[in-house]
Amino acid sequence: MRNKEIAIISDGGREELIRFPEGEIIVVGSSEALQTMPKGTKILSPSETKELLAQNKIPTYKCNVKK
Repeated sequence: MRNKEIAIISDGGREELIRFPEGEIIVVGSSEALQTMPKGTKILSPSETKELLAQNKIPTYKCNVKK
């Protein structure tokens, strides 16, 4: 696990946004999980994730077609 760290994600039972060092962004569900991630990964708190998603600045897709 060179250059990786272990994190508990969604430990508050709510969605969290994760931004990986290479730029990929994902939102994880509300199920708590233990995950290995590259060093430099940023995890937004549930309240920060909710606020960012409410701003509607992240493009969303349905069946791989931009809405």
